[in-house]
Amino acid sequence: MRSKSQRTLIRGSAIVSLFFLLSACSTRQPSPSATLPPVPAASAQPEAKPSTIMVPATTASRDPFPKAEDKAISAANLARNASTVEDWDLVSSKLQQAIALMKTVPASSPKYAIAQKNLATYQQQLKMAQQRHRTIATASTPKASAPQEGKPSLAVATAGAPALSGGGSLTGANFSRIELGMSPDEVRSLLGLPTREEGTPPTFSWVWDSADKKTMVSIEFYNNKVSGKTCVTSSSTMKCVSKA
Repeated sequence: MRSKSQRTLIRGSAIVSLFFLLSACSTRQPSPSATLPPVPAASAQPEAKPSTIMVPATTASRDPFPKAEDKAISAANLARNASTVEDWDLVSSKLQQAIALMKTVPASSPKYAIAQKNLATYQQQLKMAQQRHRTIATASTPKASAPQEGKPSLAVATAGAPALSGGGSLTGANFSRIELGMSPDEVRSLLGLPTREEGTPPTFSWVWDSADKKTMVSIEFYNNKVSGKTCVTSSSTMKCVSKA
């Protein structure tokens, strides 16, 4: 049998061993907070979102298609109330800008086919705006304008008028008297006022049409001198040659 001292020693050793065992278990047990530090690292992912959002925004700002449409819409709105030369100048300018922008849409763009159709439309609208500009400009030009330099002032007779004033008349005899080098006044004294004028100085023509539309006479001038004459007729009473 063991003595009392031996039993006390064994019990003390067992207590010490149990203490170290409990200490070891407590140090090896994982701490719940030890797995938490990596969690904040996941919060770094949202920081990449602004860069992915900005890329499409940058691409859209460089897309010429919407800018071209804006210019064309602005031109259409201006055209609704355009009434002066200046108004149509502004309409034309907007359309020219729209055309220039639409031409820069690349072939790789999904809007390329639509851009080509819009481009053709804008070009047609530009032609119409320019035509309207010319029409208004012509209408606003004073009718009693000063004669062009080097060209005599002339009142033109109404086409097909039965009688021509101005000191002469449209006859074969008077036509035959027209000679090279004559002045416009000399021609007018023989044939009367012409029906219309054609050309610009220094080369221009006066044209006479008979009342029955069977005779046409043209006198050509160069530097206010007769340079040629033409007579075409199907009348039995008018005798003239086709060229003199």
